[in-house]
Amino acid sequence: MIIEPKKLSARGARVDIGEVNILLNLVKESSPNVRLNILDTLTHLPLPEQGWDKVIELLSQELGDTTSYEDKAQLLEIGIWIPYEFNLESEVVRIEKKPIVQKRLLDEVKRIHNRYNNDYIDYDHNWAVSQAPGFVLFSESELKTQKSLLLPEISKTASKLLNWWSNERSPDIAIDNPVLITLLFEFAAKDNYYEVLMINNLLKQLARLENFRPDLNGLFEEYHQCVTDWIRETSSYYGKQSARWFQLYRDDEHSISWRSWQIAWTISRGGLRGLISALAIYLTGKDETRQIAALALISDSADYALQKRAAEFGGGIRPPRLDPNLAHRFWLSDVKVNEQTADNLQVNIDLKQLLTDIGKRYFKISIGHPKLISKRYEAPFVVQLYFEELADDVKKKIEEIVGENFAESIYNTELKFGQVVKIKLFSPDITFSEPIVKKLDSSLNTMIFLGKPLDTCQPCIHKIVISITDNKTGIEYQAETISVKVVDFAFDHVSRPLLSKVSTVILGASSFVMFILTLLAQIDKTLGYTSGTAAFVLGTVVFANFYKFYQRIHINTP
Repeated sequence: MIIEPKKLSARGARVDIGEVNILLNLVKESSPNVRLNILDTLTHLPLPEQGWDKVIELLSQELGDTTSYEDKAQLLEIGIWIPYEFNLESEVVRIEKKPIVQKRLLDEVKRIHNRYNNDYIDYDHNWAVSQAPGFVLFSESELKTQKSLLLPEISKTASKLLNWWSNERSPDIAIDNPVLITLLFEFAAKDNYYEVLMINNLLKQLARLENFRPDLNGLFEEYHQCVTDWIRETSSYYGKQSARWFQLYRDDEHSISWRSWQIAWTISRGGLRGLISALAIYLTGKDETRQIAALALISDSADYALQKRAAEFGGGIRPPRLDPNLAHRFWLSDVKVNEQTADNLQVNIDLKQLLTDIGKRYFKISIGHPKLISKRYEAPFVVQLYFEELADDVKKKIEEIVGENFAESIYNTELKFGQVVKIKLFSPDITFSEPIVKKLDSSLNTMIFLGKPLDTCQPCIHKIVISITDNKTGIEYQAETISVKVVDFAFDHVSRPLLSKVSTVILGASSFVMFILTLLAQIDKTLGYTSGTAAFVLGTVVFANFYKFYQRIHINTP
């Protein structure tokens, strides 16, 4: 699927008001952290005038509602980027009455603001007014197919890029395949080391192309991985991060920062129009980290949209934040006629319409559980209804709840966004927790059931039925069966049937030994030493054969 900007698609053009509304409407339902990131992202974008009016209104409302000193400072710093009336000193006086607190707050706002270096503005006039080609959106299955076909090319292409220098002739490689670019980013970050030289050279090649369409879903997953890695690394030093931490505190000497910015530069090749709506599936989900990743990616792409030159690191600097109040940010003199055409012909892609489009898609269903279910113990069954591009998140969720040793069954459904369903698990030999009523209002919907085998349950493979019905009418939408293996552990991972059989063998062998010893003692008393010795030899032979017989027994334990 190709996402092309509607009508006007100049890279320096303003974002459609419909896409602005997607972000504005998200503010109502979002957590405080996400709201801060939404407001920050909006001030990175070239918004139409009615969009700025709404941003100012929301910013004032947030400043009035928050009690957190840190959030106040970040909100005030966001206000500095608004190209209309926002008087920082007046706002500080309005929300803080004590002069000493006002001064402290102003100092903190300036400290945050100074993290952006705006002395260096790198934009290209001809590039900004050129046509933006948009993006390609591959489904999960399409991505897997294309990746498998391109795998043999990865190491060869990577080697050419690593061994190419800017003063040499361009390497003989084809870089116009969007999935190949995604795979190269993935390859460059293997083994916790980022091959920035390879990506620097890749981006130099991409900078020569004017109509490259990036693989948006694939690159978003790589960007999301940067956010996840950043959380893992920084939280070990500074504790849990919040608010705009990812946007503000990335260090231009850190490889995770380089990677995230270079991914954003690559995505910016497709332009800004259509970017927000294409990422809406992540923006409207319930995963806060994914929401923040999508918002940060939009912000970074907006900062890079007017820069034609490749984003090189290993000595470079973070992308300069383009102040919306600067003349080159809008370039109305260059795109005025086309802007008016676009405003008259634009398609209003607001959140309601977007959710309607999402509502036409079908969910997939995943049922994850431990590979072995033990009698007398409860086991988790993770049922997830999701859109296929989130398959990796589904597996991570199962591993988080069940552990690494899990089994998963996946089925297609005809269930759609917004439906209210009742999900039930049933087996005559396993008891399950109560059915769950769920509204499918997210791109990833997770439910957890607990299952416990009955005392009468035999250790073997059992079938479980998962039934999905309409919550009001009780009409069944779908029923599927999954297989689970039930075992009976006496302790740890020792099977009760195995323990029983081993005990029987030991008891039988012990009884036989006692019988032989008793018999030999009687022979010795009755017939004397010589006869007793002969009997002992005979008994040894008999015992050896008996022991060999027991050793050949094949113990088949579930």
